[in-house]
Amino acid sequence: MNISILCPTRARPSFCFDLVKTALDKAQDPLGLEFIFYTDDDDDASDNFFDNTLYFLEDEFVGFDPDKQVIRLEGPRIVLSEMWNKCWEQSTSDIFFHAGDDIRFRTDHWDKIVIDSFNSIPDKIAFIFGDDGYEDRRDPNFGTHGFIHRNWTDTVGYFVPPYFSSDYNDTWLNDVSHEIKRRYKIPIYTEHLHPAAGNII
Repeated sequence: MNISILCPTRARPSFCFDLVKTALDKAQDPLGLEFIFYTDDDDDASDNFFDNTLYFLEDEFVGFDPDKQVIRLEGPRIVLSEMWNKCWEQSTSDIFFHAGDDIRFRTDHWDKIVIDSFNSIPDKIAFIFGDDGYEDRRDPNFGTHGFIHRNWTDTVGYFVPPYFSSDYNDTWLNDVSHEIKRRYKIPIYTEHLHPAAGNII
């Protein structure tokens, strides 16, 4: 796989479906995507999505194989940062997307843009992100959802520090990449369906 989309979720199967569908629909290489979800082991609302609904996408995207491209991890309730790390540990790609189930991909060939961006960086250590509709007036170059490479995670030993219960995972990625001057905005739109971005869920 080329890109792993790492996504904690709970009881929002329709959101997960739309995340997967838009990512596949806008990708140049849908078969190069891997989706890894972490759900709580008492999240019965998500069962039907992973067991049945997900397979409807096989008819729309020729060659898409949910059994190989979608992984569901189930476990006890843990903090968000640990959920992302669990997803990262199971990933097979070299590029990882810091996703939430409320993200929708809106740019054609977004995956090629991401891959080309990393290929332009010799050691591939960078935080790369697009526009998601969220604007932080304190830092207009703040990326709430973005991509890092395995070279980064192999260096630090995790996807994000396993301490953050909800917020600040993106803050850490931004702060580190800013300090090493490796934070880059690229021309893709990953719509964030969140009130902070002006969207109502």
